[in-house]
Amino acid sequence: MPALYPNTPDITQAALSSIEQRLTILTLAIERQSAQIGRIADVLVDLRNRSDWNAAQVGELLRILAAGVREIRETQVYSMLDEGPVTVADLIQLQSVPSDCHEQGRLQAQAA
Repeated sequence: MPALYPNTPDITQAALSSIEQRLTILTLAIERQSAQIGRIADVLVDLRNRSDWNAAQVGELLRILAAGVREIRETQVYSMLDEGPVTVADLIQLQSVPSDCHEQGRLQAQAA
């Protein structure tokens, strides 16, 4: 067979060389893509850390807000109790009076 195909070793060598070049190109492309994936992973980790920090800050703010609201409610309840016993009729009257009249009524009561 070598007599029939005298150029066969050269063709095989060229084919092997071409395959080797393509493999080298593919290897370099894979390395570049791996580096890009690594950079993307770093960015995602950074974003996750920032998101976790922001979530912690929002949680702390909500905790402080809830504590403030509880304190305001307690202050309102204690101020009503300090003024005397609160009856159901008083609560109904408070609900039926516009908010600006509450302040006028309180000022008149304090003046008396």
